[in-house]
Amino acid sequence: GATKTTTITRTTSATSNLDTTVTNYALSTGNLDIATGGTLTANGSTITLTANGTPLTRNGTFTYGTSTVVYNHATSATITAMTGTGGSNGYYNLQTDGAGTYTLGGNTTINNNLTITQGTLDVDNTNNYSLTITGNYSNSGTFTARSGRVTFNATDTGNTVSGTMTGTSAFFDLTFDGSGGAWALAAAATVSDDLSVTSGTFSTSGTNYDLTAGRISISAGGTLTANGSTITLNGTGDLFTKNTGTFNANTSTVVMNPNASVTVITGGGATTFNNLTLSPTITVARTYTFGSNAITIDGNFNINPTASSVLALTVNMGAAITVGATKTTTITRTTSATSN
Repeated sequence: GATKTTTITRTTSATSNLDTTVTNYALSTGNLDIATGGTLTANGSTITLTANGTPLTRNGTFTYGTSTVVYNHATSATITAMTGTGGSNGYYNLQTDGAGTYTLGGNTTINNNLTITQGTLDVDNTNNYSLTITGNYSNSGTFTARSGRVTFNATDTGNTVSGTMTGTSAFFDLTFDGSGGAWALAAAATVSDDLSVTSGTFSTSGTNYDLTAGRISISAGGTLTANGSTITLNGTGDLFTKNTGTFNANTSTVVMNPNASVTVITGGGATTFNNLTLSPTITVARTYTFGSNAITIDGNFNINPTASSVLALTVNMGAAITVGATKTTTITRTTSATSN
């Protein structure tokens, strides 16, 4: 029943195991209680939980196999925190399906795919719990990131990040950290705070999806492939940090436009961009400072601040900047701003 409970438990020293078998029979229940001494062997089955509150309690063993756990309630439910890997006490596929709000009950690991079919997945407004995802991400509902971190840690290629990832479904902190892993956007994405490519390759894809972030950091072993996308950075501090990682500029345009005094580029080694644009709307005089490593701009270099009164954007070079031989450096303004 939709509000009833399936309990897998024991008396004294006995053990019990509910096995969906290799036929992968589905299990739909209001609540699921895997008590001490109990085991649910899920194989490749779909386990659907339809109650509100916290419909999954696990004190025993959940052998997740290649199963999918679906939380489905019209109002609200708490997603039980599980961080297990290696086959037990974690999620393989996790799905929300129902108009309700599903709130993480703790840091959560998903060993394959996270799918938000409908409703809202909330990381919790007090604790900002983290999500670790080894496969794909798809959002057809709403993802409330608050100040939480989402980490993709696959070590294989062909992974996608798709669905609604802007506006109220923007990420806060987003990290790609899987040696040999590769991920591609399948829609435009916004990261309100930090986008970090620690290891593996993150691509905006050949469809050239727009990417907006507060800051970008590319570590050694990490690669960001920009294709023909527009990448906009609007945070504070160090906007673009390349710690000996790889940035494939391709035919992209990088726009830096925070209303703040910032270091626009820092980190180890020279950096090559295609088009680079510095175009903030400023409310007081601001300074953009380049780091101490050489910059090559294969396309056009544009400096174009906007202000409603006579305010200056000062851009300080920290090393040589080389612009393509047939390309243009434009230093201009919009309305009353000045640029230097």
